[in-house]
Amino acid sequence: MEIVAQACDIKNPDLIKVKYKHHITDFKAIAVFLMRNLCNYSYKEICKEIGNLTLSRVAILSNTGFKLLSTEAKYKDLFSKLLEETRVT
Repeated sequence: MEIVAQACDIKNPDLIKVKYKHHITDFKAIAVFLMRNLCNYSYKEICKEIGNLTLSRVAILSNTGFKLLSTEAKYKDLFSKLLEETRVT
């Protein structure tokens, strides 16, 4: 979460659990996408982990996260950076 938060210029990764913070939507979307694909979380597990999200909202965030990672220049290297960081630890 910290690496994704840094890439999205979010100072506090715990903001992911706060409702109505629209400036962290990209952060939520990428985090949900990575939780879904790297950690094999189900939509239901993601809802429980983040809180205050419906299954449909998690699905939308996951799709948005994929689009951001594949099209936005500032997020293109995030996936490889994350994999490198996990390989080091």
